[in-house]
Amino acid sequence: MLNKRKPREASIRERAAKAKRRKRLMIGGGALVGILILGFAGYQLFGPKPPPTPSAPLVAGECTPIQSFASQGQAHMNPGDAPPNYSGTPPTSGLHHPTWQADGTISRQPADNLFLARGLHSLEHGRIVIYYNSLDATEIAALDNIARSERKVILAPWSGLKDKVALTAWTRLQTCNGVNEQAVRGFINAFRDRGPESVP
Repeated sequence: MLNKRKPREASIRERAAKAKRRKRLMIGGGALVGILILGFAGYQLFGPKPPPTPSAPLVAGECTPIQSFASQGQAHMNPGDAPPNYSGTPPTSGLHHPTWQADGTISRQPADNLFLARGLHSLEHGRIVIYYNSLDATEIAALDNIARSERKVILAPWSGLKDKVALTAWTRLQTCNGVNEQAVRGFINAFRDRGPESVP
């Protein structure tokens, strides 16, 4: 009788142990599936986003959103060094000329790399520099009126500019396909006197 009971008890214990293992596997498997689902959902919500699809060209007077850039430093060029070669997009920080552009400079001469390097120093002082290219006389006059009516604004044509208007402040850039007075004044008011060096 004892011999029959031992194998039966062993069999019952073995079945109970198998049931316990099965239950643990099911709980562990369910938890793993849950973690995978949460991980996938988190990746979809917070993971890297695909690059934006190219947007339609800007209509006349339309502006891009304001772009922010990491500072590329505030170093001055050595006297006599040639300024960097800027092309397409005006600089918003980085190596610049030790002399800045005077406040209220309204230039009719196309900006060269020296003008841009001095303009960059002006941005460091919290000024706004506006560059334009391929504008008609009416648009230039409108931009000129805006620049003259504001403090600490510098204006110049730049044939190297790929856009019609570029609004620059220290580490900030907004481009427009024409003159948009609301955008220009909004940019000036948002970023004037916001450079890393406070100069009255």
